[in-house]
Amino acid sequence: MKVVYILLTNTESILSSSIRLFTNDPYNHVSLVLNEEFTEIYSFGRLKKDNPVIGGFVNEFETKIYDHFDKTNCLILQLNISDFEYAELVSQIGRFKYNTTHYKYNLVGYVGFVVDYPIKRKNAYFCSQFVGEILQNSGIVNFDKPIELLKPNDFVHIKNSKKLYEGSLKKFVTSIKKVDEIYDMIRLVMIGSVK
Repeated sequence: MKVVYILLTNTESILSSSIRLFTNDPYNHVSLVLNEEFTEIYSFGRLKKDNPVIGGFVNEFETKIYDHFDKTNCLILQLNISDFEYAELVSQIGRFKYNTTHYKYNLVGYVGFVVDYPIKRKNAYFCSQFVGEILQNSGIVNFDKPIELLKPNDFVHIKNSKKLYEGSLKKFVTSIKKVDEIYDMIRLVMIGSVK
């Protein structure tokens, strides 16, 4: 068995606040996290922290987007999946990682989402469309509506998901770093005792 995480966030940015006007949900962005260190956080969003208009496929750990929005609130859901499902998921994400420049943000599709009309565009996604397609194509979840109409809050209702954390993303990340530091100290002690 493998574990992946669904990260729902609210940054309170202008774009984030405008999305909230339409959804009326507490979270308006979703990302897929592949490791417990939260260094592989994949989604479709802004490519540069200061520019909400230019978007595409991103690893949000690398773009450090949440450092720019340090008051981000989040909900983290844990999903236990099979080794096969995980391999499929990694393969699907690999397609995006190795062809990053082929993909763009689906602004037209987002407008369709707002008016409840699914618009699929080749190589263009918005966050919930991307995460939904990856999960569905990997055989992990079957959604009961078109992927192009998924909103971040829909991921809260995935069967077999478990709420891991809700609150300040900054506090959560700080707690992960502290755990890593403790593990590093234990490793150093173990290595020292072996010598």
